[in-house]
Amino acid sequence: MIFEKKFLKKKLKNQPSVRDNSLENAIHLIDEWMTDESGYDEEVYPEIENELNKNQVSF
Repeated sequence: MIFEKKFLKKKLKNQPSVRDNSLENAIHLIDEWMTDESGYDEEVYPEIENELNKNQVSF
């Protein structure tokens, strides 16, 4: 994960058109998700998966 952060930050610095810190905000958000141990995702994911399976597109 550290390598990816360094790579993304370096890539961001090389792009002069980027003027905000949205990439850093996204990295921070993902870090929060990775350290979350509340169990919320394990509780909610089965419900989301069921709904996604109900609405699959068939050809």
